Amino acid sequence: MLKELFNENIVDNCCIIVSDSPKTKYVFDENLLVCINILGNIKDDLEDAINDDYVNFLICVDTLFELNIAERILELKQKYPHIKLICLLGNCPRNLTKSQILRYQKVKKDADKCIFFERDDGAEGKEIKYKLLIDNSSKVITFEWGDYIVYKSLMYAKRKRLHIKYVKLNNDNICIF
Repeated sequence: MLKELFNENIVDNCCIIVSDSPKTKYVFDENLLVCINILGNIKDDLEDAINDDYVNFLICVDTLFELNIAERILELKQKYPHIKLICLLGNCPRNLTKSQILRYQKVKKDADKCIFFERDDGAEGKEIKYKLLIDNSSKVITFEWGDYIVYKSLMYAKRKRLHIKYVKLNNDNICIF
């Protein structure tokens, strides 16, 4: 059934596993320079994946941070029209402004494929979504905020021997291994 949902060659798939931090100090704010720099680094890593022949980019769009990453993928489609954005969606992210909700709607419209995932009950739903992305990918782009769900998902990806790329934060790779 999962293959039917994605209908893509797993070898060509790169998923993005990120989460807003549970720690107030690290909550994503798209107006802060450090967060803008993080998005720039993510965009560079996405472009590296494209140059490594990844075509399909899979991401849950449950948070403002993930929305920003999906927008970066759509920006890259202008330069690399052969790539695809595949979104796994639940409910619209919480606490978005009206303009951010419009951006979310635009991502839904402009994505190559949107898969609605009904199970959207907090941490358990997020963990199931990440597992679904990992099971349908050969590469993961991520970084670690200290979020247990992301950690657990990365351990799963590591056991499956997926290539894991950590996005650089402040010239350091943040990871917990």
